[in-house]
This record gives sequence, C-alpha cells and structure tokens, in this order.
Amino acid sequence: MNFGGGARGVPARTDYLGADGDPRFPSPRRLRSVLAGVTDVVSILAATFGVLWLLIAELDSGPAETLIGYPILLFLVFAQFFLLPSIAGASIGQLLCGLTVVRCADATRPRIRDIARAMIRHPKHPFRIRGIHTLAPHLVVVRTRDLAAYRTDPTTHHDPTTPPEYHGAEGDPRYPSPRDLRKATATALDVVLIMFLTPALGLAAAVLLDGTSHEAAMATAFWTLMPLQLVILPALLGSTLGQLLCGLTQIRPSDGQPPTLRDVVGIGNTLPAEIRSRGDLYITFAGLAVVRRRDRTTVKDRIALTEVQH
Repeated sequence: MNFGGGARGVPARTDYLGADGDPRFPSPRRLRSVLAGVTDVVSILAATFGVLWLLIAELDSGPAETLIGYPILLFLVFAQFFLLPSIAGASIGQLLCGLTVVRCADATRPRIRDIARAMIRHPKHPFRIRGIHTLAPHLVVVRTRDLAAYRTDPTTHHDPTTPPEYHGAEGDPRYPSPRDLRKATATALDVVLIMFLTPALGLAAAVLLDGTSHEAAMATAFWTLMPLQLVILPALLGSTLGQLLCGLTQIRPSDGQPPTLRDVVGIGNTLPAEIRSRGDLYITFAGLAVVRRRDRTTVKDRIALTEVQH
C-alpha cells in the first residue's frame, strides 16, 4: 500500500489540478499523507480487533460467530476509503491531518462512483489508494486550506464554455444521461454471452450432431460468434448485443458519428494513442466512446438542423 505520493521512480505528472508544483496548492502534504494513511490503517485494524475481542472474551462466542470479523473489516475499509470521502471529502486520517480528496477535473468532492472508477482505471496497483497522486489525473489529495483558498479565488473558476476534449467524454453536456450502471451491465452481459453462452451453443450443436467433437464445436462457436459480437455488430448497428439491450451505442469521439469497420478494429478516425492509454471510463479498447442511444439521437438531430440552417 502506498501512503505517500505516486509510484517510486516515476516522475509526478504536472498536467492536472493538484499536481506537484501546482501553485494553486502550494502547501506541503507528503508527510501528512503518510500520517493519514497510517492512521486510517491503524483505526481499521483497531476497530476490527476490538469487535473480535468483544465477541471472544466478553460474549464467549464460538469460532463461527467470530467470522463476523471479516464483513466488519470489509465494511470499515469501504467506509474509510469510499463512504467518508464521498460524504466528508476525506477519510478519518485525512481529516485529522488537514487533507481532503478532490476530483482533478473540478476540485469537487468525489462520489463513491468517482473513487471506484479511479481505482478501476489503475488496475496495476488496485491497493495503492492512499497516495497523493496514486489515482491522478482523476483524484488527488490536497491540503484543506489550499482547497478553501482555491474555491474563493475567482480567477480559478472553471470556464463552463470550454468544449469537451472529445465527443462522449466524461461531463460532456451533449451526452448528459447517466451511463455508468448501464455500461457496467452491458459489459457483464457481453462477457457472459462470449465466455459462457457461445461455448454452450457450440456444445448444444455437438450434442445434436452425433459424432462431432464437443471441444471442436465449442471452439468453432466461440471464434465465430466472438467477432460477430465485438466487431460486426458494432460496425453495423453501433453496439454490441449487451449495449443494445442497455440502450447504449458507440460513437467516434472525433465527430460523434457512428463507427465504421475501420473504427471498430481501432485503425479509423478514433482517439489519439495518448488519450486512449489513459483508460477513460467510456472509451472502448478500439478508442470509441460509449454513450446513451437517446443522447446520440439528440446530438444527431442537432447536427442535422445546423446543416439545414447553413
């Protein structure tokens, strides 16, 4: 677990709010971050062992009852690292050390889904969640007094007229409908369809056709239907089957248009490599943005109206 700044040996980025050297957040915070991380871990372990001691020593509980310690530990971790930052802007340790967690995009308090998404975007170190820059450029830890000064300074306010980085980006006002839960559901459906249902169809075909190898039939069904699901359907309909069921569609981030076959396989007019490598939540492996279908229809009508007027 990383209690301090970013990864060792990796230079800190300076292109996001709250980065090292950001003049808007000048106060030192590395030592405070270390103390806050230690405080958080000690408080979680102390509370867990306290409950276990109460069950074993005072209530004379058996081994089965002591298993409650595991869900208590999980709940305390969730409360410390997810619930409290979403309510108070900081964990207990960070509150005691004068620190707070903010979103790099607008310096606001993160929601639970912001914290979860930031961790998902950094799969290589999922447990290093207490560092100042570990979850940057999505979340960052800053001094509370610096944040107060930043919010009262009119020159630091974000210009709402600044256009989004690309079509379908997080916070893009042209695509306002919530899509987090739908995207997660669509991904789960696609995984189930590809990894389980497709081989099951091959096995069923092998059972119906006597003399056919079960393994060969399952492999044939998998390698036949997987490209259909991930390439052909998005190229023809703009969505995988899971996305269709969840009311989602894929668009080209450059212009908001439906993807072509070249776009779906990642060689068309999609995002630059440096943006694709960031792991933005709504971007597919091919560099396409996933948006709500109804938002895409609204934007399409707006573009068509603009063309008619001109």
